[in-house]
Amino acid sequence: MSAPVFALPDGMTGEMMLAAALLEDGPVDPELVPCAVCGEPPLVHGDDHDHQVPPAYALALAATDAEARPVMDDIVEHLDGEHVSSGRKGPSASDAGKCRRQLWYRDRPPADYVPRVIDSRRAALGTIIHKAGADARSLKYPWRRYELTCSVPGLDRDCRTDEYDGVLGRVGDWKSAGQAKWGVVGAGGPTVDNWAQVRINAYALDMAGYPVREVEIITINRDTGDEEPFREKYDPALSLAALDALLEAATMIEAGIVPPRDGLGPSDWRCQWCPALEHCWQTARAAKLGRSPESLVALGEVPDDPSIAWAAREVLRLSAKRLELEKLEKLAKSLLQGIPPKEYDQGAPDGGVELYDDWSTSYAYKAAYERLRDLFELPDDVRPPIEEVGQVEKKVTKNTAVRRPRVADREADRRRPKKTLPAAAAAAAAVAESITA
Repeated sequence: MSAPVFALPDGMTGEMMLAAALLEDGPVDPELVPCAVCGEPPLVHGDDHDHQVPPAYALALAATDAEARPVMDDIVEHLDGEHVSSGRKGPSASDAGKCRRQLWYRDRPPADYVPRVIDSRRAALGTIIHKAGADARSLKYPWRRYELTCSVPGLDRDCRTDEYDGVLGRVGDWKSAGQAKWGVVGAGGPTVDNWAQVRINAYALDMAGYPVREVEIITINRDTGDEEPFREKYDPALSLAALDALLEAATMIEAGIVPPRDGLGPSDWRCQWCPALEHCWQTARAAKLGRSPESLVALGEVPDDPSIAWAAREVLRLSAKRLELEKLEKLAKSLLQGIPPKEYDQGAPDGGVELYDDWSTSYAYKAAYERLRDLFELPDDVRPPIEEVGQVEKKVTKNTAVRRPRVADREADRRRPKKTLPAAAAAAAAVAESITA
């Protein structure tokens, strides 16, 4: 009689099955792992040969170590391993519009500089979107180029264009955004540094002989998958202005000149995700002194009277300007009160404007509190029920508001399933229509 043959489950090996059996009673203690040669654990192992972990035990230990490993940490580590540095220093087109002091910290850091750790999982998601987008679209549109590199006049590092369509002459850049940045881009379009980068890329391709007629930034919402394109006609003058600003920063860094801060402080978006934030704005020292980082950097540790007076006058000047602008805004809003909500001037280069009904809700908490306070001063025999007196009055107000129409919102509405009437209601509507016809 022949011995029974046991087939392993698909994808499993004998070592994997042994490792699984080792973990049935809990994690394996590394100090009790027997040597593959002599069978002794590390604590009593001799010196005549190195302790060798059997393959099944090694696999069980590895599986235990990887048990709680976050997915995004592995993705970040993998993407970092794929990145190959060119070895070149200095700014690149992707640095256009960034704070010049940030570039200086990166390329010529001072001896006492310790960069703070930045969570790179958001950036990793952006990289994944770029890679998946390039893979998918390169198969559908074989005439387009992806991750196209080209030298930039005056810079040591090449630029890299996310998507280039030589037939349309369009230079494209993709930007992923979280919900907060998605709202900012929706209100005012891409940031200055994003436009500067794609314009420099377009200029580099133009100088290399590629047809360039248009630049495009596609913003992709990481939370919803919505996207919105922003396009403008290629203008060499705008591209040169962006390149000149970047070359100025590169020249200062190369010459050993510490550039000025372009960011305004820890509350500025240019500073919030900068590795040099703590060192550049002396946040720890400012907290110890009870000062804001902006105050410490701008006025010094012991500000003199003229510096304090200047800052105080700035508060007065900007407050007056804010009040003036608020009055003008209130006047402009009054012009639109009662105007039908819809899109206006759709053919404009900026996409026009949209009026919509903005409903605001307010609650009269103060009045309810005063009623309750007066209630408890009354004698028990004449005091009305608290439920009647303590009601908080709710007021709903409709105002006409303005926003920039978003292509992504239109697309989301188009993709959203339309609500359908239940069968009975639909039949009743059909009967009513036939009667009135």
